[in-house]
Amino acid sequence: MQMHCQEDLALKIASIILGKKVVCLRTLRTDQLSNKWKDSLQYAQQEDSDIKPILEWMKASVTKPKWSDVSAMSSTTKRYWAQWDSLLIQYGVLCLKLENGRGDSCHLQMVVPKAKVPDVLQLYHNGCSRGHLGVKQTLLKIRERFYLVYCPDDVEDLKLT
Repeated sequence: MQMHCQEDLALKIASIILGKKVVCLRTLRTDQLSNKWKDSLQYAQQEDSDIKPILEWMKASVTKPKWSDVSAMSSTTKRYWAQWDSLLIQYGVLCLKLENGRGDSCHLQMVVPKAKVPDVLQLYHNGCSRGHLGVKQTLLKIRERFYLVYCPDDVEDLKLT
């Protein structure tokens, strides 16, 4: 029995994230990530010079840091800081919470450190939809699950390879 392209891609994504071969997929939630993946993402977030200050501030206090504490930081750190009220740590992973316009539903995007961006992009680039989705559609698919500050330029770069 041959699977549809979207199913193949979903299984591939699940296999990479869970760290084992997945043959059947119902739903993939952030609380079902393997410890290996969570540890890897946590470590990369803690080592990322733009994300590390955000994590430290979040662990120290629920109060948004003052601008005077942030003004000397990188533009990327400032971007995360500007979204302070939408950031949360779930299962040890920094996530961005997106709510719909009515505020009655939301979903989480995992914040991807710069070092992990190529892994996420390659996953979609090498997937079975390669060549079928344009840059914009690929970016939309990636953003359903991940928050990547560096994403637009990187997706364009992958198109050229």
